[in-house]
Amino acid sequence: MIIELTIFHTNDIHNKLPEDFNFPVTPDLLLDGGDAIGGSNTVFRFSEPILRKMKALGYHGMALGNREFHYIRSIMYRRREEASFPFLSANLLDLTGRTEKIISPFLIKEIKDLKVAILGLTVQILPPGSFWEKIFNFKFLDPLATAEKYVPELRKQADLLIILSHLGKDMDIILAGRVPGIDLIIGGHSHTPLDKPLEINKTLIVQAGCLAKSFGTIKLNMQQSDKGYFLESFNFKIITINE
Repeated sequence: MIIELTIFHTNDIHNKLPEDFNFPVTPDLLLDGGDAIGGSNTVFRFSEPILRKMKALGYHGMALGNREFHYIRSIMYRRREEASFPFLSANLLDLTGRTEKIISPFLIKEIKDLKVAILGLTVQILPPGSFWEKIFNFKFLDPLATAEKYVPELRKQADLLIILSHLGKDMDIILAGRVPGIDLIIGGHSHTPLDKPLEINKTLIVQAGCLAKSFGTIKLNMQQSDKGYFLESFNFKIITINE
């Protein structure tokens, strides 16, 4: 039996998505690679309309980008509340524990009889061991080591394993080469439009550019076997968003 799973993905929107935009159809999964908002980790905007727009469009989750992160925890709470869909980052460690309720390392969804694990990774905003870690009580763990920790455990639970990566294309390539067991990396941060997926170590890497100029669509054909499901084939396309 083959199950077809349709995924739409965006990244680095930076609050540029047209207000009247709608996706042509409803995908099985709608995901974002981070940096959707117009604010940043130092700039606070009382409201981020793009998060409400993404909520209305039905996003299932996004990587915590360096813009969604903020040193003031109450601002991250407000951003997460406005979105109401999961922010994912497995390598952000809050030494106070206050943001654990709003930022999850991963989520697992059941779609069309498939268990899909989605793990989030964020670029290291604070240098490891720096003075700023002590000031703000945040640590950004090594994303590669974090993936090495989580992927084997998630692989046991899921038929399909996706990483929402706000690390940039070059780091995504390193990640795919170093950590086996990842089916798909949906990238962001480097603003790299990939016309076709990169295939490394049986991992597909995709990224849709930036500034809401386009979104990616990938259809995964998951074949059932006596050992579970495996990715038999895929179809990928970048679709331009007309302003």
